[in-house]
Amino acid sequence: MGDALTLASPNGPVPLIVAGITTDFASPRGTIEMSREVYERYWNDPKVTRFMVEMTPGSDLARSRTRIEDAVRTQPDSWRVISSGELVAYWGMQIRRAFASIYVLAAVILTVILFGIADNLSASVAERTRELGTLRAFGVRRARLRRIVIVEALAIAALGLCLAFAAGMAIAGLWARATIPYMLGWVIELNIPVGLLVVVSVITLLCCGLAAVVPALRAARLEPAAALRWE
Repeated sequence: MGDALTLASPNGPVPLIVAGITTDFASPRGTIEMSREVYERYWNDPKVTRFMVEMTPGSDLARSRTRIEDAVRTQPDSWRVISSGELVAYWGMQIRRAFASIYVLAAVILTVILFGIADNLSASVAERTRELGTLRAFGVRRARLRRIVIVEALAIAALGLCLAFAAGMAIAGLWARATIPYMLGWVIELNIPVGLLVVVSVITLLCCGLAAVVPALRAARLEPAAALRWE
């Protein structure tokens, strides 16, 4: 504040003094605000792109909007009357549409996890045939052996979810506090969708538990004598 800013205009340089600084949402490069009279005088532009109307507390918004629409309906140019809430909802819808493919990607990733965990546990059961056979020889029941393999899969899933949560929070914080403000000029709050995280976590655990069923059944069917002779 107080610095001199010189702008180029059709009528020559325009020296201005910075009277205040405010957060801007209209342009990612920022916006210079000045009086209408100064802009019209130096830039020879009497037209208006948008009007901001601030309502006093207690005003009838519906009635005021109707009066504004009636007033601009007689103008030769087409005008749109929208509230700040409608504008925010519009941009929110556009952002959700831009990130809609994330859910498809998540489904693909869960499918890959399903087959990856199943393959990993199957290989683990094959590598530990003698170990599992020893457990059976010591009297470990088939049901408990199945539970061991399934718990192992759930432990892997829980570790993956913790790592994913930490990485997701770091990336979300970077987008909310640095990337979006610098690219678009928007100041947004980081909102954690707890319900969605719970649903995704449950689905992930179910996928990993489902993937462990076949390896668990294979481990439970091992015969101790044959398993101990496995090389």
